[in-house]
Amino acid sequence: MKNILKSSLAVAAAALLSLSSYAKDNNPAVIQPLTPAKVTAISCGYSYSVTGNVGSPFNPSSFGNVYVTLGNGSASQSSIPSGQLIFTEHANAAVAANGNAELRILTGADICSVTASNWGNATPLSGAVGEDVWYTYENQVATPIPGVVMLVSNDGGNTVWAFTLGSATASIVTQNPLTIQGTVTINVNQL
Repeated sequence: MKNILKSSLAVAAAALLSLSSYAKDNNPAVIQPLTPAKVTAISCGYSYSVTGNVGSPFNPSSFGNVYVTLGNGSASQSSIPSGQLIFTEHANAAVAANGNAELRILTGADICSVTASNWGNATPLSGAVGEDVWYTYENQVATPIPGVVMLVSNDGGNTVWAFTLGSATASIVTQNPLTIQGTVTINVNQL
């Protein structure tokens, strides 16, 4: 029984993020997150856990989108298009800019040292980014890439939020058919 459970978890974890870079469908789903998101403090901002939608690891579009609004000291999420960020694709582990927001990336940076003036030097991103951009996925483990800081602004760089990936995990919701739910924890600092 333990081996079956371990195998099921391994398959779910492998499917969770290995396919994330291949998903291209951004159709929103109406599935609500099962658990509330959490906000905790970090030394220069806060951590926020984005609770993903339930979906099939064999159908990345089944996860739909989770929309996140970053604030000063807290964040919120919704299944209705709003906020600066969209967590999408496989287990909602990829991130994209929403609406008029713009997403940029810095490498070799520390979130607590980044300032709003870094906006002009950051590389603009388009579409959803995930594996091999802000995390690696090997041996069924998603690992944040050190030094990667994402920047987002919805007013041309006047108000900028920096965020890094803290963790990306998934849990099995149902065995048959197999469904999983991801949780992506980001560290956020309003600059």
